[in-house]
Amino acid sequence: MKILLVDDDQDLLLITKVILERTAGFHVLQATTGVEALKIARREGPDVVLMDVMMPDMDGLELLVKFRQEATLKDIPVIFLTGKTDPAQVIRLGELGAQGVIQKPFQPLELADKLMAILEAGET
Repeated sequence: MKILLVDDDQDLLLITKVILERTAGFHVLQATTGVEALKIARREGPDVVLMDVMMPDMDGLELLVKFRQEATLKDIPVIFLTGKTDPAQVIRLGELGAQGVIQKPFQPLELADKLMAILEAGET
């Protein structure tokens, strides 16, 4: 599975990439901005996008809206990996088309399982 990981925190990108590649065998692409994420998604066609809400040039909500507006990206599942998980925000993310939310900080060895559980729940 090809995952596009989008976060402006370089340390989190590295740790999350290593976790997902080593524990689950995923191929992880990385972007640090929304603009970069759009370019990579258009070029690489990831199976899923895992991204933060808070980013510098475009926040995760704006990026999600852009994904949902593009024909080639609109059906890619987007899961948020964020510390901002108050119930109103989680509802808002769902209304905008997010498949789910994983709260930061997360247990590294549980990340791939949580990701897969969200994806499997969306297939119903």
